Amino acid sequence: MSYTHHQWDGKKNFARYSRMYDSDGKEIVKTNYAIQASAAAGLTTTIDDLCKFALEVLNGNHISHTLNK
Repeated sequence: MSYTHHQWDGKKNFARYSRMYDSDGKEIVKTNYAIQASAAAGLTTTIDDLCKFALEVLNGNHISHTLNK
């Protein structure tokens, strides 16, 4: 997962990342990428990395035996 980070440094290729949208489907344009409180705790990821993560979870990989019961 090379494109998943908890902090935006402004150097990543932002075109690879999903945009933010409000409840009406209008894009939220953001120019200040400083970390602030959010549901994702500042996590940024690409759809490619998110799919890799989802497949690992669905296959039960990297999950402790206690949680995997």
